[in-house]
Amino acid sequence: MSQSLPMSSKSAVSAVIALLAAVILPIATLSVYLFTSRHWIGGFTGLGDRVAMCVAVLLGAACMYEWARNTEWFRGSVSRRCIAVGSYVVVAPGLLFFYSLYFVCIAFGDCL
Repeated sequence: MSQSLPMSSKSAVSAVIALLAAVILPIATLSVYLFTSRHWIGGFTGLGDRVAMCVAVLLGAACMYEWARNTEWFRGSVSRRCIAVGSYVVVAPGLLFFYSLYFVCIAFGDCL
């Protein structure tokens, strides 16, 4: 017989998974784009880099919203969720930009 977790435990597990996804998913998305655009395709553009950055940030923002929805402090407050997602959207592009510079430097030896 299987035991189910109480609702608060399920919510806590969902919140942790969403927070991990908000960190890992944008990095993985940007890494795959950077590797394929510079190694296999070869014809990368600044516009393509910006689009990939926007897609990565939007994926992370969706995960961040899910995290805020499953966290007790944010539940019932739309403004708190908007502040959490808005903060993520402001901070994440800067961090992903420096990560992309680091990735290209390590993976391809093209350092600034």
